[in-house]
Amino acid sequence: MTLREAVHGADLPAILERLYPESGARAGKAGRVRCVWRGGNDLSGSLYRDRSGKWKLRDFVAGETWDAFDVLTQLAGMTNAQAVAELTGERAFARTTPDGTLPARPVRLEVNPPDLPDELLACILWSRITRRPMWPTDHGQPMTEQGRRCLELLAEWITTSLETVHEVQAD
Repeated sequence: MTLREAVHGADLPAILERLYPESGARAGKAGRVRCVWRGGNDLSGSLYRDRSGKWKLRDFVAGETWDAFDVLTQLAGMTNAQAVAELTGERAFARTTPDGTLPARPVRLEVNPPDLPDELLACILWSRITRRPMWPTDHGQPMTEQGRRCLELLAEWITTSLETVHEVQAD
C-alpha cells in the first residue's frame, strides 16, 4: 500500500477520536468537532470527505485544512517516518497500541509571544482594524509613514533581541 492510498483510506475521525477523545470525533462519522489541540472548546472544526472521498479536518478559526498525514505530523507531533508507519500499517485504524494501551497524548507546547514594543503592536493593530496595509501591496505604491516606522521598530527589536542572545551565550 502506498502512502497516498493509506492517507486516502485512513479513518481520520477514528485517528482524531484516539488522539483527542474530548474533540467529539467518532470513528467513521463526519460532523463538527472541538479543536482541543489548540485549546479551543467550541465546535469550530469539521470532519468531512472531499470530492475524492478522502477524510479532511477543517479548523475554521485557524483557517487550516488537514488530511490524516497532516493531523499526525502537525497536530500529534509525529515525525514523517512515524506518520508513514502509522498510516501504512494497521495502527492507523486501531484504537490502541500493540501492547493494548492507549497511545501517549501529544504534548502541547506553550509558546510565549515575543515581547514586541507597544508602539509596534499598536501599528499592527491599527492596520488590522482599519484594514489599511502599512506597506505597499503593489510594487508602484510608496511605503506609508506608519509602515516605515513599524519596520524601524521591528528591525530595532530584532537587533536588540540578537544582541541579548549573544550576551547570554557569551556568559
